[in-house]
Amino acid sequence: MAEDPPTVRTSTSVEDPAVPISGNGTKTINTADLADSEPQDIPDNSGTKEDSEIEVPEAVHEKSSESAAEVEDQVLESKVDSKETNEDVDTDIAANDKQAENSKPVQEVEIEDEPPKEDTLEEVGENVAVTDVPTEETKATQEPEVPEETEVPEESQPEVVPPVPGKDAVQQPVETSEPVAVVDPVEATTHYNAKLENVQIFLKAFQNIAETKEVKKNEALLAAAKKSIDSLAAPSAQTVHVIYDSLKVLCEHGSQDLKSKAVDVFAKLFDYTVFEDELDRAMLTDAAIDVISSCFEGEGTDEKLEVQVVKALVQSILNMPTHGASLLKAVRQIFNVTILSLSQDNQGLAQGSLTQVVGAVFQRVNEAAQRGKNTSFDSVPVASDIDADVSSDNINDKLTLEKLRDLAGDSADIERVKEASDASAKDEDLAVKDAFLIFRVICKLASKDLDSDNVDMRSHAARQKLLTLHLIHTILKDNIDIFLNKDVVLLSSKSEKHTRLVDAIRPSLSQALSRNATSSLAPVFELSIEIFWLLVANLRSDFRKEISIFFETIYFPIGEIKTSTPHHKRYLLAIIERLCNDSRCLIEFYLNYDCVSKMPDICDMLINYLTKLALARVDVTAAQQIAYKEKKRQGIALYDVSKIGELNSARISSRPPEPDVYASFPLEYALKVTSLNCFVAFLRSLNSWCQKGALGSRSSQSKSHPSSAPFSPTSSRDNSRNTSFVAAQGSRATDDNDDYEQFESQRQRKKLFAEGSRRFTQKPAKAIKFFIENGFLKSDSVEDIASFLRENDSFDKAAIGEYLSGENDGALRHAFFSKSNFAGLTFVDALRSFLQLFRLPGEGQKVDRFMLNFAERYVEGNPDVFENANAAYYLAYSTTMLNTDQHSKNLKSRMTLEDFVRMNEGCEDNLPRELSEEIFNEVHNNEIKLLSEQSAAAIMNDGSADAASVGFFSGRDVNKEAYNHASKEMSSKTEMLVRSLGKRTRSTDEDENYHVASNIIQVKAIFNQVWMSVLAGLTGPFKEYDDDEVVRACLEGLKFAIKIACIFDMEDVKKAFVNALIQFQNLANIDDIKQKNVEAMYLTLDLAISEGNFLQNLWYAVLALISQLERLQLIANGFDQNSIPDVSVAKLVSRTSTESALPRPSGFFGFSRETTASESAAIKHQNQHLSPESAALIGRTDLSVAMDRVFTNTSELSGEAIKDFVIALRQVVSEEIELSGSAKNPRLFSLQKVVDICYYNMGRVRFEWSPLWANLGDIFNKVGCHSNLTIDFFALDSLKQLSLRFLSLEELAHFKFQQEFLKPFHHIIVNNHSIEVKEMVIDCVNNMVLAKADQIRSGWKTIFEVLTAAAKQTSDSIVKKAFEMAFRIKNDYLDEVRAQDSFGDLVACFTEFAKNEKFQKYGLLSVEILTKLLVQIAKLTVESSEPLANGEKQARIENLTKLWFPILFGFYDIIMHGEEMEVRLKTLTRFFDVLHKYGDHFEPEFWDIIYHKLLAPIFGKLSEPWSLSFDNNESISEIDRMSVWVSTTLVQASNSLVSLYTHYFDAFEALQPQLMGLIVNFICQENEILAQTGKACLTEFILQNASRMSEQQWTLVVDTFAQLFEETTAKGLLQVPSGATPVSEKSNENGAEESTTAANNVARVQENSARSKRIMVMKCVLQLTLIETVMELTEKKVFVESIPDSELIRLSLFLFNSHEFARSFNDNYKLRNQLYEGGVIDRLPTLLKQETISAAVFLNIMFTLYCDDKRATDSETKDTILESVVPLCNAIVKRYCAYDESTQQAYITAWRHVIKEIFEGYVEMDEAHFSAHAPELFRVAMKVNNRCMRPDVQKAILAFMARIGDVFIYSRK
Repeated sequence: MAEDPPTVRTSTSVEDPAVPISGNGTKTINTADLADSEPQDIPDNSGTKEDSEIEVPEAVHEKSSESAAEVEDQVLESKVDSKETNEDVDTDIAANDKQAENSKPVQEVEIEDEPPKEDTLEEVGENVAVTDVPTEETKATQEPEVPEETEVPEESQPEVVPPVPGKDAVQQPVETSEPVAVVDPVEATTHYNAKLENVQIFLKAFQNIAETKEVKKNEALLAAAKKSIDSLAAPSAQTVHVIYDSLKVLCEHGSQDLKSKAVDVFAKLFDYTVFEDELDRAMLTDAAIDVISSCFEGEGTDEKLEVQVVKALVQSILNMPTHGASLLKAVRQIFNVTILSLSQDNQGLAQGSLTQVVGAVFQRVNEAAQRGKNTSFDSVPVASDIDADVSSDNINDKLTLEKLRDLAGDSADIERVKEASDASAKDEDLAVKDAFLIFRVICKLASKDLDSDNVDMRSHAARQKLLTLHLIHTILKDNIDIFLNKDVVLLSSKSEKHTRLVDAIRPSLSQALSRNATSSLAPVFELSIEIFWLLVANLRSDFRKEISIFFETIYFPIGEIKTSTPHHKRYLLAIIERLCNDSRCLIEFYLNYDCVSKMPDICDMLINYLTKLALARVDVTAAQQIAYKEKKRQGIALYDVSKIGELNSARISSRPPEPDVYASFPLEYALKVTSLNCFVAFLRSLNSWCQKGALGSRSSQSKSHPSSAPFSPTSSRDNSRNTSFVAAQGSRATDDNDDYEQFESQRQRKKLFAEGSRRFTQKPAKAIKFFIENGFLKSDSVEDIASFLRENDSFDKAAIGEYLSGENDGALRHAFFSKSNFAGLTFVDALRSFLQLFRLPGEGQKVDRFMLNFAERYVEGNPDVFENANAAYYLAYSTTMLNTDQHSKNLKSRMTLEDFVRMNEGCEDNLPRELSEEIFNEVHNNEIKLLSEQSAAAIMNDGSADAASVGFFSGRDVNKEAYNHASKEMSSKTEMLVRSLGKRTRSTDEDENYHVASNIIQVKAIFNQVWMSVLAGLTGPFKEYDDDEVVRACLEGLKFAIKIACIFDMEDVKKAFVNALIQFQNLANIDDIKQKNVEAMYLTLDLAISEGNFLQNLWYAVLALISQLERLQLIANGFDQNSIPDVSVAKLVSRTSTESALPRPSGFFGFSRETTASESAAIKHQNQHLSPESAALIGRTDLSVAMDRVFTNTSELSGEAIKDFVIALRQVVSEEIELSGSAKNPRLFSLQKVVDICYYNMGRVRFEWSPLWANLGDIFNKVGCHSNLTIDFFALDSLKQLSLRFLSLEELAHFKFQQEFLKPFHHIIVNNHSIEVKEMVIDCVNNMVLAKADQIRSGWKTIFEVLTAAAKQTSDSIVKKAFEMAFRIKNDYLDEVRAQDSFGDLVACFTEFAKNEKFQKYGLLSVEILTKLLVQIAKLTVESSEPLANGEKQARIENLTKLWFPILFGFYDIIMHGEEMEVRLKTLTRFFDVLHKYGDHFEPEFWDIIYHKLLAPIFGKLSEPWSLSFDNNESISEIDRMSVWVSTTLVQASNSLVSLYTHYFDAFEALQPQLMGLIVNFICQENEILAQTGKACLTEFILQNASRMSEQQWTLVVDTFAQLFEETTAKGLLQVPSGATPVSEKSNENGAEESTTAANNVARVQENSARSKRIMVMKCVLQLTLIETVMELTEKKVFVESIPDSELIRLSLFLFNSHEFARSFNDNYKLRNQLYEGGVIDRLPTLLKQETISAAVFLNIMFTLYCDDKRATDSETKDTILESVVPLCNAIVKRYCAYDESTQQAYITAWRHVIKEIFEGYVEMDEAHFSAHAPELFRVAMKVNNRCMRPDVQKAILAFMARIGDVFIYSRK
């Protein structure tokens, strides 16, 4: 019976990769050979079946033993089964081969024998070798279902063989009872439903085959050919089956030529067969691939046959297509042809075909992703998500070698391989599984070890290594989209777990990289690091931890160790340069490494590495520098990754390529220059990221739709660093726009932890407190401390040992070791593991304590090994002693085995000798040491120790040996760490914790961390070399650094880099200026242009540089160096002046002193001379252009930036002028630039211009007041030109820009004392008026301010020019002045002329001009007879305020401050004349303004009674001036005021209270003139207005009298002075010591006392004056008739009170005497006159009221009057009669007029009242009559007597 197709299909599946033996009995390379065996192990075509069965297992076993030994050396634990811990690809080949040998063959001998059982292209170490027959459990899921309509014969069903015990998932081969013969076409129809499209092609092919001699001689071959011919003659569905069987027979038993023809027919069969069922297609394809693959028999295969095999396999893969195990088999044979073919052309063909088919496989994945992009697996949980509970490790947990101990094989990867191998067309992820298998097997092949010593690059192993690495690189580069797509997953048939493709290939890819990254072969290293770069550039979010491990354990160590080749270092640096060019990658490295705890600081390490290279001291000649530049153009790569043809054995050299360039220049120089380029790239990347600005929003959008990125190779290649690739990771990439502070906090916390680790190394106990204080450690409990020490691997092991070894730290040690589990480990392995936790201290007692803890833990985990812990303790202690003895370099004699046995026999528990021997041998052969220290020592070994022991003629390459040893350590460590990552399931937290670059603020965080290192790395090489490339790199780096610092306003950073750039210019050493210094100058100027908005206070450095450059250019052009001051000397001079003030040691005789450092520097600087070479560099025209561009570009600066610029320029101008101001030709370069930037920026918006001019104007203010006239004239001329330009710009109404712009003219004329300068100011202003009068707006105000300032001058020429100019403006431009609201300024100008005392002529003219102006204004504003509406009334008020008031105020100003009396009085007259003349036109509101602002202030000196006084601080001339002003101007003003009030009584009615108060203040003053003036004003006011005043006004008048009487009453006379001791005596009583303060106090007291006395006397005088005033008023008829009775009576009461006050004082003789004796009054005081006159006036007023019938209309009123009069009269008369004529004649004389008034008043009484009151007076009158009296008194008495007679005598008669 022929074997049915299903049997063929299953027999060649991935589970049983057995390949038929060819007709001659040779075995071709199978899947396991391709995946796991070295290519040189492949047998050639001369071998036999038996040879192949024996040879392959031997080779595999040999390789397996080596790998197992390597793994055993790496893992410090007890031996475990290799199938659980060892993943070397050859370990299980032997086991599977052995199993295959014992299997029975499936087919007959004449056709084929079953070869030894071998694995396919997957990793053998996973213990997976599934046979062709699935078990009952897995058949439903793993084997494709046969369509229902297809019947499968009973005999075709394979027999299921149970798996061999102990072999997971390994099936036994199928045994059949019948041999396999040629398939019957009739039976084939039940299996293949396929048709041929072109029968003639196949018919002709078989006819040709049948005609060959070989076929004709062989009946079996001829029969097979004829059957196909017959079937093709009558085609049916069975034809395809018949053709297949015939071709199979031809391929198995024919010659190579016949096989070639048969294989060609197979290729046609793939093209022209149409299948109705995909299952049929798959079955035929798998079977055909088995046959085709068997045709290639190794190196001896015919070249034509090789070509046909490759073509047919490519056709099967591309057209059928092929999947699963068959796909691997086809790819395997193409790979074999590439490696084993002896034809160079066939090698190239196979290699290209291999690349094509691999690309096609991944293209299917891409197409599938495109088809299924709308149906993703977002809702399906990914394996990493479901298995989150497998590992509770946090993302931040750092992996170490210790954590690898319990890791077993990756069962998930094994399961994925099984399912991918069994994939069928029904699988949704078929394309993904194919890609996974292909990529994984390529990685496994690349992981093969390659001996780099004396390797032949043409060998199979070397070419295989390069080809596989090249394929990995190609796949990643061309299909990066696939690996990024989160929807490209491998589905699982047994669970809902699905794995992303990138996660599935991670372990294999990481292993391949780890085993090749340290290779000493340049092509291997280049390919490996290029693959690593693809991961960094595109897959860094998925390979986050792997990347950190590779950097930390491989690449940075390679760059650091001395034994690594120059090529390694340069290529690594080239990759670092790429990294530095990727801004997004840099930022994400910082976020995901430097800001994450327990992750290495990649960015920091990177910059520190570059800094170390840049600062390395390298001596290099000019020739070497030229050689470096020439070689650099050739590139550094020794292998072109883009040219796959280089793998052809004809093109590749036998010897490994080695660079030959390092004989031309030092390696260190190349590294130094490249490191500078890396710095530049790093800074450029950060700067470009900042410039993007709005990238964050776009990246956030892409992250919102990660799967929308198109999948195409073009996008993958061109945009490998595009944000979409990171964003495609879905939840794994997070946008951190708002987490800047969080990252900074994490970064600072990480630094804090590092500081704690450093402290722990020095003082562990204090460090523990530090960790607790900062929240890293929960508490000080031993449990928390122990867990903390175990969980953090950054702590120094030696420090941990010391910290735990204390005598009182038993509890802590117990807690620390409590988690150690030694169960199942041998004693030495347990001790090794125990000693990895810390470094054992050297002190015996401390070792003893640790061994006790070890013994306790070991016995607990292994209770059956020792009887008690004592034996374990004893043995552990002796083992540590043995380890020290055997491996200490300082010991000459060492312990023997017998010595060790005897030492252990001392133990009470009698340790067995076998155990001691075992421990001795293991420790002797393998030292117990810390793996971390061992690895570090191996890596850092520079080979010097070995070099010392090598002879001169030795052929050993010690350096290479040392590197190979270090590379093994690095590779081993990296692989173990990466494998550990593969075993750890990535949790959801980890996925979400990859932070994507999204914000420019993240650049600030990075730059703030590394800027110091960057600065150090850039400054050193610049100073060291003059090479153009180095200089350019340093300057470019500084440029980008400054740009970044400017963007983020990092003040200190910006200052540091700018200062470095300034130092690069070497301006302090002008005799040695080089090209690089000039380039630094250019850069400074360029930065000033591009970054001017951010320089702020650094503008000074730039402008000082420009000033110095201009000076050097002048010197270069031939000017005398000493005639051009240097701004840089200013600081030296200032320091010199400071230091010169300090005391210095003098010489022996005092004739000399030491020169200070500042003085020496200044002298040295001044003695420098510009060399011709330097002059040529400095004098270049383009440098001048660049300098000018800085100033022309100021128009582009922002408002704040131009302000900073001007402030800095002001400082430079000041320094230039300060240094050169005394010279005849001062330096005005920067001042000229001030003028220039004014021109350039005059077009700015006013919002920016105003603050700008505030600083610019300040410059002109300062330089315009310099003592050097040249500077002054230059400043004024420049200011004039600028003003003319500025006035040409239109200014809108109500703005003051012109006014502010012209302010410097005013400042200069006020503050510059030079007459010439002041005259020039006036001339400049005059020119502006003449030229731009029609465009002047607010500038009029400043112009008048200038003229006003000129009017104050004492120079006749200045005043004359100013007056003429003002007069001309008044005549020609008055309308323009009024339109710009500057009329008041014009008036103020003439006012100032009038106030100038020295020029009376101009003063009088100014008063006249003001008067005429007022007349003109009156015609325009008030002289209108038409009534005004409300709006017009308001306009008039505004006109009065704007036009009238300035002139009136000018008059007032002249009145108050005019120096010349004639001008002042004339002005006063004109002032009140104007008010009299035009006051009728004033509104009340304006009158109110006039009074309060003009009239009242004139009398401001009299603000209060008794307030007029002159300060003692005033000069005598000022006092005299004020006295004159008071006695003239003020008096006249008061009279004019009363006159004005009288004239405008009604208008001033509301102002009467103020007027009355002013009069009170006038009267109540010490100055008698003022008092009399006030009395006159009061009298005039009352008399002039008595008839017009209302009762309220009279009340105010009487209130005024009340206040006057109150203020003038000398109440101080009634106060008896207490203690009349002089002040000087009091001082003597307090002490004899007197001070200046006491003397001043005494003077002050005396002055106050004298003034008080004067005021008291003056009050008495003024009281009399007031009484006389009242008396005068009562004598005026108009007064008496106008004043109301009540107010008149109230006024009379003031007189009565005055009389009573005087009488009481006069009667108190004791008081008067005390006043006299106390020195208060110079003579005995008396108020007799006040007493008498006040009584007389009072009685006169009362009798007048009594006699006035109109007022005293009834007797009741008269009675009221007499009630106060009669008693007073009687008292006065009695008192008069009591005076003694001999002694009191004066009193008698004083009272006579009062007596006369009394008697006359009585005579006027009514008869009734006379009758009632006369008798009492009559009795007294008789006594009066006896005194000598004047006639008038006698007459009054006689009249009284006569009235007595009439009333009492004659009337009775």
